[in-house]
Amino acid sequence: MEFMLRDRRRFIEFVGLHPHSEVPDAKSIWLFKNKLTKASCLEPLFNEVLRQIDAKGFIAQGGQIMDATILESRKPRNSKPEEKTTAIAPHQERQTDPDATFTKKHEKTYHGYKGHISIDVEHKVVRKLVVTTASTHDSQTFDDLLDAHNTKKEVHADSAYKSKETDEKLAEQCITNRIVRRAYRNKPLNGHDKRFNKTSSKIRCTVEHVFGQVKSWGRKIQVRSIGISREELLIGLRFMVYNMQQLRRLLDKAAV
Repeated sequence: MEFMLRDRRRFIEFVGLHPHSEVPDAKSIWLFKNKLTKASCLEPLFNEVLRQIDAKGFIAQGGQIMDATILESRKPRNSKPEEKTTAIAPHQERQTDPDATFTKKHEKTYHGYKGHISIDVEHKVVRKLVVTTASTHDSQTFDDLLDAHNTKKEVHADSAYKSKETDEKLAEQCITNRIVRRAYRNKPLNGHDKRFNKTSSKIRCTVEHVFGQVKSWGRKIQVRSIGISREELLIGLRFMVYNMQQLRRLLDKAAV
């Protein structure tokens, strides 16, 4: 950030500084970030970006898509069972995140957090964001991700969000359920369910474009701070920047 402010005049204008203003150093920016974390500023900032997007006419339309991505952090040195009795040095303990937890995906173990998002199908704007520990099941964030302001009452999600309670909630609110159906023991999917999943997945895969865009700014969305409150702010800022870029793309498309 400090380098960009000293190197790019357009970036200085973007943040509202005068070309001859004193540029804050990296330490000042770090302290300001901590103040934002303590003041719980993510939600009002995130909502302000959405308000500006809606003011341009790009309101939530076409239904919504829910999904989650794993945010990896540094694993503890004694994360293996045989290392549980090994003492951790003080400098190693300071680098270990006490809030992060473990989870498994495709037989691979991950340590860190999860970023849960909900986007609208029409404009691919992130409307809802929830950051949890990695061990939190995707279905537990369903209520927080549900967007009541979408003009089309339709929800797309993978099978992790499928449950009897979820189906009942959507039915009560008259929302079309497009969550991927899954097979159970001694009850495989029939031809109708397979066609349903194929059709729904063509729409649901759009959310992967959002994750791909955010991850393209680095190799992956990696946790670089300690504590879920700090990480929630940093991940939230990344998706806010994505929404700003998406607004620019929507405006360019509308102009054409």
